[in-house]
Amino acid sequence: MESSITEGIIEYGKNFDKTGGFEYYQYYYPENKDLIRIEYSASTDNYLTENYYYKNGLLIYAERVNKQSNGENEKKRVYLNNGFIIHESKTDFINAKYLIEQGNKYLNEYKASR
Repeated sequence: MESSITEGIIEYGKNFDKTGGFEYYQYYYPENKDLIRIEYSASTDNYLTENYYYKNGLLIYAERVNKQSNGENEKKRVYLNNGFIIHESKTDFINAKYLIEQGNKYLNEYKASR
């Protein structure tokens, strides 16, 4: 497995007077460049991590973890089979839809860049 990373600064707040950061990792097989996983992390007032897993060119799992400033974690998970939700944990339709759309967006961007 090989990986690539992109890092950057996030400016946020009422007047964009605060700064945070983000990291975006891509994990893929070196021989055929098939995508295995995307990991996205952002740090502002809260810490956010999103993980997307792929198999045979399809999204199979998506997870979002929000770590609040009070130390509490909020996890949302979606498991998929051939594009259909087979299990979800602590999510609702809007959050599940967001995770699926983001996972597919990252996959399409990855494919377009190869």
